[in-house]
Amino acid sequence: MSPDRPYRMRIAARTKRMVVGIRAAALEKHLAHLCGRELDRPLIFAADGNSPTVGSIWFGHIKSLYSLFRLNPTSYQNEICRRHHYDATCTLLLNLFPHNYSQTLSTDSTRVGSRRCRMAVDYMRDNLCQGTTVPDVASYVGLSVRALQVAFQRYYNVTPSEALRNLRLDAVKEALEHADDSETVTGILLDHGVSSAGHFAAHFRKRFGVTPRETRQANRPPKSSGTGPMAIAEARDRSP
Repeated sequence: MSPDRPYRMRIAARTKRMVVGIRAAALEKHLAHLCGRELDRPLIFAADGNSPTVGSIWFGHIKSLYSLFRLNPTSYQNEICRRHHYDATCTLLLNLFPHNYSQTLSTDSTRVGSRRCRMAVDYMRDNLCQGTTVPDVASYVGLSVRALQVAFQRYYNVTPSEALRNLRLDAVKEALEHADDSETVTGILLDHGVSSAGHFAAHFRKRFGVTPRETRQANRPPKSSGTGPMAIAEARDRSP
């Protein structure tokens, strides 16, 4: 039912019941995220036409959430877990029950997939120094890790892990090439979220043909030979 339309519920005496309410603004925000664009009109659900199968799927989902809460109440104390349950509930709701954006939600799936991949790459690039992981990226763009993997294979022909590693490799290489004398290889790796230097160095060598240390040494500025009296005398002694 749509929140802006009046409705009436008839419930028999002593009936066990649980009412699930989702704020309209929150549901529309989730729908806009799924569609990949802002909504141009309010979300309105169809007044009827829901099959028994649809109702059964929805009831099964709510029943599972309720059973999980009864079995392990502490699982809902984790904010990330709550967010995933909430997102899954909103997504199922918007895909099960017909509304005025049902067609848009269906036809925009390809465009949304590519858009989320671009969002994921931007997030990776902006958070390399934070030790970002693939689950972090998936959570940011609103996809499961598996869905993110499928999307990356489809649009970039690489896994999210490979994409994240390549971005980090490129960033480290650039940092090594422009480092000053006070910066060390280990420090640069740590600054870019690298926790295993040996493992990372192997990938670095495979991608660029040299190790991080060799890259750092090759780009060190040459030390000055000096122009004082001693340097001039040494240069005179070496001359034929």
